[in-house]
Amino acid sequence: MTRNGQFYLIAAVIIIVVIFGLTGVTNYLLKKPDLVRYYDISRQLNLESESVVNYGIANNQEIDSLLEDFTENYGQYLGEGEEADFYFIYGDDESITVYIYQVEEQGGISLIIGEGDPIPIIITGGQVTTEEIPVGEDGNVIVEIGDDKYSFNIKDGQNFFFIIKKPL
Repeated sequence: MTRNGQFYLIAAVIIIVVIFGLTGVTNYLLKKPDLVRYYDISRQLNLESESVVNYGIANNQEIDSLLEDFTENYGQYLGEGEEADFYFIYGDDESITVYIYQVEEQGGISLIIGEGDPIPIIITGGQVTTEEIPVGEDGNVIVEIGDDKYSFNIKDGQNFFFIIKKPL
């Protein structure tokens, strides 16, 4: 036996291993955040809510009841496919109304108006909670949801803000 045969045998094994290594398929799962989906929801929500407010103004209807119905219907519609909570802040420089739809009961939120103390709002999961609150002179409103704070500046005329929060 010659050593040439052993050399070709080892070379063939190495080539086969390299070919299998290059052509072998590796399965893995890479989960990316679903931020695009929530961006699309926020655009859709912005258009829909603006249409509801414009409809109420144009037809001289009670905007508060329209927004309450819209919040409940939209929250239930998106709550079935998405695990997201919706918070609408609507009003003028005198008072604001907060419409809240939460998928699951999470305790509540707090509103800080101007330099005053936080105003707690208790929420029942899966339902719309509304509360009308007078606005201070400076027009600053901070919505506190858990550890997150969202600041809004209420100006003259009608104001409409919304928050979409995906539970962890």
